[in-house]
Amino acid sequence: MTIFERYEKLKFMEFVETETEYLTAPASTKFHLCKEGGLLEHSVNVAENLLKIKNTLAPENSDESCVRNKNSGAIPRTRHINSIQI
Repeated sequence: MTIFERYEKLKFMEFVETETEYLTAPASTKFHLCKEGGLLEHSVNVAENLLKIKNTLAPENSDESCVRNKNSGAIPRTRHINSIQI
């Protein structure tokens, strides 16, 4: 990881922690993980399952290949990000 990549990740985490409710928001208001931190827990569950599927279907691919956009290098947002306050 380059210094620039590290800086960008730290800047992104600062934004998430200070400008959004992502870390404390529920995943749902009525259904699964409708509790404080539920959205983060759900996102971790999705990522873990994605890696399990990748390890079964394409073990030769890196874990990072599941979360990095080949063209831009950016980490794609999940559909859930639209539900948090930014």
